Amino acid sequence: MTQRYLDVQGLSETDKQDKKRTRFVVLSDTHNRHNELEIPDGDVLLHCGDFTTQGLLHHVVSFNKFLGRLPHQYKVVIPGNHERWPDFIRPLLSNCHFLCDDQIEINGIKIYGSRWKPRISSLSAHYRNAKRTFQDVPTNTHILMTHQPGKGISTLCGQEGNQAITDRVLEIKPLVHICGHEHDCAGHYQNNGITFIKAAIIDGHRTGPLRPPYFFDIYL
Repeated sequence: MTQRYLDVQGLSETDKQDKKRTRFVVLSDTHNRHNELEIPDGDVLLHCGDFTTQGLLHHVVSFNKFLGRLPHQYKVVIPGNHERWPDFIRPLLSNCHFLCDDQIEINGIKIYGSRWKPRISSLSAHYRNAKRTFQDVPTNTHILMTHQPGKGISTLCGQEGNQAITDRVLEIKPLVHICGHEHDCAGHYQNNGITFIKAAIIDGHRTGPLRPPYFFDIYL
């Protein structure tokens, strides 16, 4: 499985001197197929949700065991729409930091993970609800993790992007915004100093082929 490295800072070798490198490996939408993956080495594993199918508890247990076998010092995970009751499954995820609208700092790098997913059918109410939620994302965030993508940023967004996410990302300008959810239009895009990663590992249907994970370095 080919690995995919992204340069998210554009630093010269001189600029990297005297800075600490932290390597991040990115997953999303693995749907209980985590044991089929070849995971690049790194310091931090990030997973943007849908690690189960329909939130099945034995999938959660299997995923937690998988995380425990990985050598990465930190594992940071958020829920997707398949993890319907994040507070219920949290005790089963002992091998990661399970972020639900909160932030963790690793080597000076601030990572915010959102639990938000759409619950309202009305588009206007949907936007208002998300707008209130994402206003809480701190302005000093380096990496923003959401399950749903933003709307209107390149062709990566597909049909289910949320404008409230895009508004907040463009306002606070994190170094990296990582999401998943839409299996058919994964990829990456860089603009305005922000790297956008749609990190869905499964290509198409949940039984489809697997994409290699992205990984990137941050120097601080």
